[in-house]
Amino acid sequence: MFLYFIIGCCFGSFLCLVAQRVPQDLSIISPRSHCVNCQQTLRWYELIPLLSIVIQRFRCHSCQARLSPIYPLAELTSGALFMYAGTYSTETVHLIWLAIAFLFSLMDIFHLAIDTRIFYFSWTFLWVYWLLTAQFQVGTSFVFSLITFGLLRYGQAYLGAGDTLLLLSWSGGLTSSQLIMLLFIASCLGISYFGLTALLHKKRKQLPFIPFLSIALWLILHFR
Repeated sequence: MFLYFIIGCCFGSFLCLVAQRVPQDLSIISPRSHCVNCQQTLRWYELIPLLSIVIQRFRCHSCQARLSPIYPLAELTSGALFMYAGTYSTETVHLIWLAIAFLFSLMDIFHLAIDTRIFYFSWTFLWVYWLLTAQFQVGTSFVFSLITFGLLRYGQAYLGAGDTLLLLSWSGGLTSSQLIMLLFIASCLGISYFGLTALLHKKRKQLPFIPFLSIALWLILHFR
């Protein structure tokens, strides 16, 4: 189990890099990982998932700029997902689905947007898989397509275009009741988070909703 966790943490670190660079049309290979504040290239011992940032007390070794807690949280979450995959007998497509959702969550946190190239590729992959395996939910997709059209035309103030299209891409693999439950859980999580930040008197920013959708997706896939 510990090996799964270590591999998952490394994978989470890589996904953070992808989520930050790809939406900005930057290479994931060059330049090497560096501090976004002072541009100093990170040394090998500053790249150890979880351990490095804790030892450095969440600050850059070179300029002492505060580092975002998103990085260790992403690594920790990815490690937990890998442990989950190693513990439970889960369909491979569900693991791919959750990994994609996790990547989109990070993009939403960093940029409040997702990369359209990866999004449409993942959409095509999932729908083709569900069609070939006779698991495609025609009724759910048809109804949510109509809802999506209405939301994109009249309801942008309530649900973002990216969130709406993401739900449409997921609708092919969920029954109507599962999709409604997913939306309900995600909304409850989002409202709870918003209320908690209000109680802590933190400055309100635009709320990334895809992380809550992803958590709800994992719950739906696990308990169904």
